[in-house]
Amino acid sequence: MHEYFLYYFAKEETFPFFIQYGGHEEDLVMHTHHDFSELVIVLSGSAVHLVNQEKFPVKKGDVFVIHRDTAHAYQNVKNFRICNIMYRNDLIDFKKTDIGQTPGFHALFFLEPFYTKNSHFKSRLYLNARELSIVSAKLEDMIQEYNASLPGRQTILTAQFTELVVFLSRCYEAKANDVKEQSSVMLLAQTFAYLQQHFRENILVSELAEDANYSLRHFDRLFKELYGTTPRDYIISLRLSHACELIENTDKKMEDIALESGFENVTYFYRIFKKKLHMTPRDWRKQKPHSDVFPSE
Repeated sequence: MHEYFLYYFAKEETFPFFIQYGGHEEDLVMHTHHDFSELVIVLSGSAVHLVNQEKFPVKKGDVFVIHRDTAHAYQNVKNFRICNIMYRNDLIDFKKTDIGQTPGFHALFFLEPFYTKNSHFKSRLYLNARELSIVSAKLEDMIQEYNASLPGRQTILTAQFTELVVFLSRCYEAKANDVKEQSSVMLLAQTFAYLQQHFRENILVSELAEDANYSLRHFDRLFKELYGTTPRDYIISLRLSHACELIENTDKKMEDIALESGFENVTYFYRIFKKKLHMTPRDWRKQKPHSDVFPSE
């Protein structure tokens, strides 16, 4: 089986991103992505998408994401033309953006790829003619910018990719809301989005699991597989990230920052801050470091 690395494709080592049109006249062999995810938009034709021996028919208008270490291939291709965008998840820290607080984003970019890899799951985003036309125009602009290699290229491409992610996430959520009964993916996505929006409040993980129709044990396991940490530790990381922004950008007292960030008292805030970040909040304010020390999605 072939294993692809992002540096095989990307022009710049410091910019983990690649975009291209792909026309497939023949089947594409089974392969995996070692260190990147891939967003695929089917522009024309059809094929059978083989993922870990499961077969999924795909056609014009389909949109899906393949995460790293997922074996996949295309078979029975017919006039199959796609645009594929290869990226590392750390390209943009969506955790710190408002789109990272929406169910559509979590469903399309995290939950569906996970379920597609680990179980028989056929759902995906389908764009109608108008939506596909809008996305196609965005892709054309991105490819022109990528190939031009002009000054500011990374900044513009990052902004264009963000705009595309937002549009696709909105499409996913709008279509899901038109369905009478929410799918298990959307229920779970809504739970994760709620966590992003309300992390400063008193959140019980057991209630999050119940809202998503999972047992607490199953919810904990699933969350850790998706995000690499437990729900409780993820909440703490969100609170610490918010606290660090307040420490760096305001003159608020530590007691006020602790409470505003969701910590029950300043003593616990100091203890968990030093445990996770290896310095006190006051030392953080003195140094004002800007490196990302929090778990990414």
